[in-house]
Amino acid sequence: VQRMSVSLGRVNELRLHQPEVKPGEERQPLPNNGSGELVIEQLDFGYPGRPEKVFSKASAEIPAGSKVAITGASGVGKSTLVDLLQRHFEPDAGEIRLDGVALNKIEPSELRQQVAVVSQDIVLFRASLFENIRYAAPSASDDEVQKAADNACLQDLIENLPEGLHSEIGERGQQLSGGQRQRISIARALLQQPRVLILDEATAAVDEATEAEVIASVDQLFTDKTRILISHRASTLSGVDFKILLQGSELTRFDEEASTDSGGVPV
Repeated sequence: VQRMSVSLGRVNELRLHQPEVKPGEERQPLPNNGSGELVIEQLDFGYPGRPEKVFSKASAEIPAGSKVAITGASGVGKSTLVDLLQRHFEPDAGEIRLDGVALNKIEPSELRQQVAVVSQDIVLFRASLFENIRYAAPSASDDEVQKAADNACLQDLIENLPEGLHSEIGERGQQLSGGQRQRISIARALLQQPRVLILDEATAAVDEATEAEVIASVDQLFTDKTRILISHRASTLSGVDFKILLQGSELTRFDEEASTDSGGVPV
């Protein structure tokens, strides 16, 4: 009873907490025909209490439908950029636009539906594999969930589960390997069909053959959508249209063939 009382108290604290990022006063819907064009313009951002800014007048353009790699040393701001793209933080200055609309004018729930992130930190529920995948799009049909699972290379897992796709996966998916949990997260994103798909170390726990298979499926299904890849594995970042290097609070673009030693071309 004491543990339950403490837990309920924490839940109530969360319920009463006011969000720091609020919908903009002038809400603007995203265009129906958008395919994920991103424009970062004169972006400034720093964490409170830290003297150095993560970004300072950083600018970049990611054309709709392109496949882009984000590179840089650990701690330079790759995860921060992802958080800014989903509007978990507000920039100190400058703005980010999705298909021509500033992020602070988009309803946060709509923005996060259109910018999907597949990362190493995956939340799974004590429910069936089917329900865990459909969590990303509750109105999806059974066939759509099955197709998303197939395209995320989950066939082997489904075949080995006692009730297939409708098998319980246990609390937080503890019965599953890291690679299997990541593929479930990828299936969610495929089902969600966002304009921008961000793979943030999403295939780090799978072997290179499975990784190549998953990324090939992503490229096929998201041909006309924007794909952003973040990884320390060179094979993950191959075959992109261009790369953006995060260094010294700035964003620098260079082509796939170019080397970072040859100097980047500012975007």
